[in-house]
Amino acid sequence: MNWKPDWSKLVIYLVIPVALTGGLAAMYYSGDLAAQRLVAPKLPPLNSHSWREFGLLENGQTLLLAVMVATLAAGAWRARAWRVRAGFVLAALFALFILLEEIDYGKHWREYAGCEVSIEWFRPVPHGEWNPLEEKKAQGASFTVHQRHLTTEFKVVGDVLLIALFVVLPLAAPRIRNRWVRWAAPSRYAVLTVIAMLLTSQAVHTVGRSLRHRYRGEVRRGEAPQWELGSLVNNLSEFREFNAYYLYAVYVAVLVFGRRLPGAADANEPARGAGSQGE
Repeated sequence: MNWKPDWSKLVIYLVIPVALTGGLAAMYYSGDLAAQRLVAPKLPPLNSHSWREFGLLENGQTLLLAVMVATLAAGAWRARAWRVRAGFVLAALFALFILLEEIDYGKHWREYAGCEVSIEWFRPVPHGEWNPLEEKKAQGASFTVHQRHLTTEFKVVGDVLLIALFVVLPLAAPRIRNRWVRWAAPSRYAVLTVIAMLLTSQAVHTVGRSLRHRYRGEVRRGEAPQWELGSLVNNLSEFREFNAYYLYAVYVAVLVFGRRLPGAADANEPARGAGSQGE
């Protein structure tokens, strides 16, 4: 085999997502109160279900989704064929819908702005004030579709789409003759991002379960917990979501700015994509 690694793609698809997620996880589990709160704060008297929405992890997701919306809108602007333009418009609207769902249509920020009590970002929150062992996922307290009605369905569809688009399609693209499919196929290096996402997610959950078990034991013994569990105690999947949004953002950026759009040049010339570049 004459295959040689593309180091720039390794950086984009492996080094950067691992560094970002690993860095955020390291801050969250560092034991340093300030670092943990920057990733996912605790902000009483606000509702505890909304605390994490103000941290680096959730706002990083918001930024990536906003980049996706802007990139897809740029793709619609650049496309000449109306079918391609329509596809980009629909994709941009769907990304905008996901963005609005993620920020709960601005509900958390309205509550933060309207809070009449001083909010301290770096104040310790003792067990008696907030019990993470009894913390439940918000049901019915959100404006969002995916939290009120379709939480499980959203996750299943998201996982299936992720595997199909970034694992199955890149590996199958070289054997597919359809130029549109080959143009839309992600780089095979995207498989590395998916693998890294699964491994880092497993590591984050393993550490989280260990700390939760330790915390529960200290509470049962009547001891003051030595480790303050963070506000992501029941939402550690947010680290995986961050990686997923990063991968989608890279994908649409490559699609719009890294490949010639079908319909943007000679219609008889094959579209340039992953399947035709040996990616």
